[in-house]
Order: sequence, then structure tokens, then C-alpha cells
Amino acid sequence: MSPSDNGSNPTLRLQGVGKWFGSLHVLDEIDIDVKTQEILTILGPSGCGKTTLLRIVNGLILCERGEVSFTANYMKRLGKIKGKAPAYE
Repeated sequence: MSPSDNGSNPTLRLQGVGKWFGSLHVLDEIDIDVKTQEILTILGPSGCGKTTLLRIVNGLILCERGEVSFTANYMKRLGKIKGKAPAYE
């Protein structure tokens, strides 16, 4: 967290994320903000889109609509931990 960031800015932000496979609409207008040191749990029945959402956040698949963003400070730390550039840089 930067000195000017009081924890109010999200580290991870999903805005209007949508995903479908053919005619099956899996995710529709997902909006999530996760702040530094905040814990988020995604719960739901089998087939509701939990894994699809996580695959989008991890950059393994693309969403058809919306945006996934990370703060720059977080991405810099992630790159140092893994020893390579993150997929979203």
C-alpha cells in the first residue's frame, strides 16, 4: 500500500464482467472490489460460474464483457514474488 493509499482503493476490481459459452450465459455483470488485506469467499452451487470467474481473474480465459484490473503496486509485488512479469502487465 502506498503512503497516499488509505486502503480505500481496491487491489482487485471487476467491473461488469460477463462470460458465455455459446448460448449459455455463465456470468452477467459481475462487479467486485477487493481491497488490500481483505478476504473474499466465492460460494455457490456446482455450475454457477465460480471457476470461470477465477479463471478470468487469473488471466486463463478472457471475458466477453467488462474489465478486470489490479493496482500497479500489487502487480509489481506479484512480479517480484514470481520472478517474472504477471500476465496482466
